[in-house]
Amino acid sequence: MPPGGDVAVVYMEAHDVEAALKGMGTSPEPFDRWFREHVRDVHGIAVEEGFPPPEQVLDYRG
Repeated sequence: MPPGGDVAVVYMEAHDVEAALKGMGTSPEPFDRWFREHVRDVHGIAVEEGFPPPEQVLDYRG
C-alpha cells in the first residue's frame, strides 16, 4: 500500500469537470449507474451525494 493510503486514478476530460460529475451522479444511463455503484462499493464514495471537486494537478497547455 502506498504511504498515503490507497490511490485510484480516474481520467475524465470535460470543459467543466464539476458539472460532469454532478451529471454523472444523477444520470439514469446504464454506464453512469454502474459507475456510481462501483465507486460506492470499492471506495465508499456516494457520487450522487456530491463531494468536493477533484484537485487538478497538471495542465499540459500551461
